[in-house]
Order: sequence, then structure tokens, then C-alpha cells
Amino acid sequence: MESGYRNSCTARVYVMIHETYISQVWDSGATHEATAKGSVCRGRYSGNGSLECAVE
Repeated sequence: MESGYRNSCTARVYVMIHETYISQVWDSGATHEATAKGSVCRGRYSGNGSLECAVE
């Protein structure tokens, strides 16, 4: 178990931006960014299996 990880509050998120998948580990409630091909997707993982993400 890596220090700094809360096992109930993180999720590996696969964000698809312009047909490019970005894999990241997101903490519940925190805002994260994923960037692919010049587009930024900002979102957060709510902790219940849903992901809110909007491409800007």
C-alpha cells in the first residue's frame, strides 16, 4: 500500500478526449485535469462510481 493513497477515495479514471484515452488516478472530490491533443478535460470523481468531466 503506497502512502498517501486512501483506498476508498481513489479511482483509476480513463478519460477519452478526441479518441485518446488518458489514464489517471483521481482522488474523490478533488478537481483534476487531463490533457490530450491540446484539449483540457477538467473534472472530478464523486466517489460513487460517477465521473464529471467537461472538455474545455
